[in-house]
Amino acid sequence: MLVSTLMGLGAFAQVPRADFTATSALSGCSPLIVNFQDLSTGSPTQWTWDFGNGTIVNVQNPAAQAYTLPGTYTVKLTVRNANGVDSMVKVSYVTVFANPVVDFSASQLTGCFPLNTTFTPNITIPGGGSVVKYEWGFGDGDSSQLANPTHVYRFDNNFNVTLRVTTNQGCVNFTTKNAYINVNPGVSPAFYNSFASSCRPPANIDFFNNSTGPGALSYTWKFGDGNTSSAASPSHSYNSSGVFPVTMIVTSSSGCSDSALGSIDIPNASITSSISAPDTSCVNQPILFTSISSPVADSSGWKFGDGTESTGASITKVYNATGTYRITLTNLFTSCLDSVSKTIVIIDTAAVNFTSNDTASCRAPYTVQFTSQAPQAASYAWDFGDGNTSTAANPSHTYMAEGSYHVTLTITNRNGCTSRRIRYNFIRIAAPTIRFLNLPDSGCAPLTVNPNALIVAPDGVASYFWNFGTSTSTAVNPSITYNTTGTYSVSLAITTRTGCLQTLSLPAAVKVGTSPTANFSASPLLSCAADSVAFTDLSTGTVTGYLWNFGDPGSPSNLTTLKDPKHLYSDTGTFSVILRVFNNGCENSITRTNYIRTFGAVAKFGFQVNCNLNRREVQFLDSSINVVTRQWDFGD
Repeated sequence: MLVSTLMGLGAFAQVPRADFTATSALSGCSPLIVNFQDLSTGSPTQWTWDFGNGTIVNVQNPAAQAYTLPGTYTVKLTVRNANGVDSMVKVSYVTVFANPVVDFSASQLTGCFPLNTTFTPNITIPGGGSVVKYEWGFGDGDSSQLANPTHVYRFDNNFNVTLRVTTNQGCVNFTTKNAYINVNPGVSPAFYNSFASSCRPPANIDFFNNSTGPGALSYTWKFGDGNTSSAASPSHSYNSSGVFPVTMIVTSSSGCSDSALGSIDIPNASITSSISAPDTSCVNQPILFTSISSPVADSSGWKFGDGTESTGASITKVYNATGTYRITLTNLFTSCLDSVSKTIVIIDTAAVNFTSNDTASCRAPYTVQFTSQAPQAASYAWDFGDGNTSTAANPSHTYMAEGSYHVTLTITNRNGCTSRRIRYNFIRIAAPTIRFLNLPDSGCAPLTVNPNALIVAPDGVASYFWNFGTSTSTAVNPSITYNTTGTYSVSLAITTRTGCLQTLSLPAAVKVGTSPTANFSASPLLSCAADSVAFTDLSTGTVTGYLWNFGDPGSPSNLTTLKDPKHLYSDTGTFSVILRVFNNGCENSITRTNYIRTFGAVAKFGFQVNCNLNRREVQFLDSSINVVTRQWDFGD
């Protein structure tokens, strides 16, 4: 019975049979997408596809395959199960046609409109085939389906040309050449000319060509006096006066041609150009140059010989260096130019300075003697800065009011050149002032003080006299030691170099004391936060001042200078208290750490006004400590 059963099972075991098909076209242009479907029988459990394009997959129904290279492809499917293996091969099953390679040329790529050009395609089809359809786009809105079309461009622009072809296998490709055809509007002749180089014959005229157009341009000039030229921008000399018609003919290598007309007026006028200016002047001095030409010129241009130029009938010029310079004036009269030149000699100016031994005083009136230092001066002009002047060489001047004065001396030498020297704040007249910089001062005996004074005295300080209440000194920066407690005044008297006396006295400038002994008590030491704590001073010795720190920085009354203060703590917790006591600046302190302890509730709140929408609306923000119940009173 066992053998019979096994034989029965073997009779149903099957060897797989490979089979497949394509569910899409098997031939076409690159890229060709083919879908394959497994049709194998015999219950295979494994599939191996070889698509002939280098791709091998192991699934039953593979994803679509892309064939990009032209040619024919053999496809093989191998199937397996436990009973065996089978394969199916389909030779040249898939065929891929090549896309055409598209190119073209044109008989005329550029020129003036209307431009007539013939297009010639250049098509290659790898693997063979033929073109069955041409589609041309000429870039100007026109098209054609001829193989070799001829097209006429009727307006200027740069045109893109496109050719699209279809082969007998249905493959399509195209190419576009951007700005392939360049159609120009033709030549645009234009020129301008200079004014006549002289206002009487012979006169030279420069012609400047400004023509544009396609291709290479050539020129024919007719100057109206029987002479011609083929230069692009010629110069021509007219030997007689008169009005001459000028013609310029422009021809382009693209076949375009046009002309421009003008006229030249060669005068024979009675014109005189002349310059009004000195023959000699001074360095750094303004010089007036004026055209006194006849008739009055339409415009005038100047060249001053130092590299600078200007325009106008009258020009003010300053030379910065000595030397001889050639000035040229060029006048424009309607249609001609006329020039004249002259030289000018620029000489150096004289050196100028001045001094005085009396430049500062502590009082007015104040008389100052000035001494000039200008050996080449022929004349003098003094400005003393207070509205008064003098023409003396070495003047004396009395200032009637305090102030700082600028003094100016201007001299003129024998050549007429002027020089000037300004000395700013040269004369200073002011009463002295004193200010102590490091007083008042205080401390424990013995106390050493080094008083320092800021003194402003234009004429300088001649002597010092200090009075410290216990001794005196004539030093500039003295030092004094106080050995006895007390309060002392300090005064300083100074005498300036021009005899002014100034004093400054500071009462209670120095306070000297002995150190007291700080001590205090407080009650209660344990309290609710809402209860005040009373502090009692127990210090010994002489005390002239107190400073308490209750260790409660959140409170506005954390610091006080009272002798026996009371303090309300604004928080709960443990607080250290510091007492500093002073005797004329001599200090002693005591700190009691974790001295006061408070507990219970502390009422705190803030508020915010609604400034944007309703200024009467107030938001209250409770920040109380250890709260069980609240009761608000809004004050209204």
